[in-house]
Parts: sequence; C-alpha cells; structure tokens
Amino acid sequence: MSAIKEWISPLPDKSLPALRIREELLRILQEVRACLQEVRACLQEVRACLQEVRACLQEVHACLQEIRACLQEVRACLQEVRACLQEVRACLQEVRACLQEVRACLQEVRACLQEVRACLQEVRACLQEVRACLQEVRACLQEVRACLQEVRACLQEVRACLQEVRACLQEVRACLQEMRACLQEMRACLQEMRACLHAINGMNIRGPCGPTDAPRGPCGPTDAPRGPCGPTDARRSLS
Repeated sequence: MSAIKEWISPLPDKSLPALRIREELLRILQEVRACLQEVRACLQEVRACLQEVRACLQEVHACLQEIRACLQEVRACLQEVRACLQEVRACLQEVRACLQEVRACLQEVRACLQEVRACLQEVRACLQEVRACLQEVRACLQEVRACLQEVRACLQEVRACLQEVRACLQEVRACLQEMRACLQEMRACLQEMRACLHAINGMNIRGPCGPTDAPRGPCGPTDAPRGPCGPTDARRSLS
C-alpha cells in the first residue's frame, strides 16, 4: 500500500483523469483495509473455535476412557457367561447320561410301570427346568448383544453429543447389573439341576419291585421316603 501511495503522489493535481484514478485508488485502499480487518476478526473467531474444539476433544478422550473401562467390564462378564455355559453343557451331558440310564432301566423294569412313569414325570420336570434355564441364558445373551449394539451406536453418537454418551454409559452399567443378577440365577439353577441329578441317581432302579428286590428298588420299605412312590403306592403295586 505504501508503494501505491508513492505511485499516486507524483500525479499532477490538475489532470481530471488523474484525480479520478487517485480517488478510485484511495477508495480501493479503504476497501482493502476494511477487508483486512474482517479477515483479522475472522481469524480471531477461528482461534476461539479451535480452542473450543480442543476442549471438546479432551472431553471426548475422557469419555472414551470411560467407555473402554465399561467394555472391559462387559468382556469380564462375557467370560463369566461363557464359563457358566460350559458348566451348563457339562450338566446337560450328565442329564443325557442319566436319561440313557433311565431308558435302560425302563427296559428292565416292566412290572413297576406306575413308579417308572412317576420317575419320568420328575425327569421331564427337570428337563423343563433345564430348557427354561437355557431360555434365560439365550435371553441374557440377546440382552448382551442388544447392549453391545447400544454401545456401538453410542460410540457413533459420541462425536455429536457427549451427554447422550454419558446416558448410554449409565444404561450399560444397568445392563451389567442385570447380567450379574442373571448369572446368580443361572448358578442357582445349576445347583437345582445337580440336586435333581443326585435324586435321580439315588433311585438306583435295577429290577422289578417284588418281595426280594424291594429293599434295592425305589418302592421298598427302606427307599420309600426317597423314591417317587411312597409306602401306600408300594403296597398298591405289590397287591
């Protein structure tokens, strides 16, 4: 701009075209100065915006750390669920072995059909409990998958809104509490299944319930309180 002023100053004052050119150049200089002021103000706004972006990035990093900690808790809970599923599978294998023993016992015991049917009803009730437990496990897995989907969706929404991410973290923690409660229920169900298996193995049905085999069968005077048929049913079968 100083060079333009030096170029304008030697112009003769009396020439009309030169005066017009000089006025036009001065007007252009004023516009350039105003434009420079606007550029400086815009740069200040850009710097303030960058500071806000940096602060927001710090909050995002802190929130990501919280999300990572929550994911570690979810992974630990999934490991517990997998261990519990292995126990359930082992228990199912025991149940299947018990069913095979019950079928072999049904082939041998044709005289005590009423008592065997009562035992089968108990076995079916146990299987229904096992299926109900499996349904609870599947429902729990569905909740875990839904929770993971919500966590992924929450990660996508973190870039737009940090408040929604914090709310999602609260939901994830509530889901973890539900998963822990479900694990406790699964363990209680496993204990019940094991007690049922011990009761089935305690019957030890090997022969018809005649007067000689009565103490060894489920309907004798000794095993009557522990079997599915009481002393009254034993008398009816013997009669």
